[in-house]
Amino acid sequence: MNDLRSGTSLDSAFNEITQLIVTARQRAMQAVNTELIELHWQVGAYISRKIEAAEWGDGVVAQLASHLACTQPG
Repeated sequence: MNDLRSGTSLDSAFNEITQLIVTARQRAMQAVNTELIELHWQVGAYISRKIEAAEWGDGVVAQLASHLACTQPG
């Protein structure tokens, strides 16, 4: 316990804990970014298939954009 009372030991311990937090946050952000990239790729592929199959005509993508802006803000 005496080691933790010295400023140097406390600074070292606090820095180590801070680094754990920073590293975990970076891993979390990377995981989120990976999922978002995968999502955008899937959405793009879905839209491309619908357009190529002539299931979606002019204006459907714009309607989808409006729908998503209302139902999935942010």
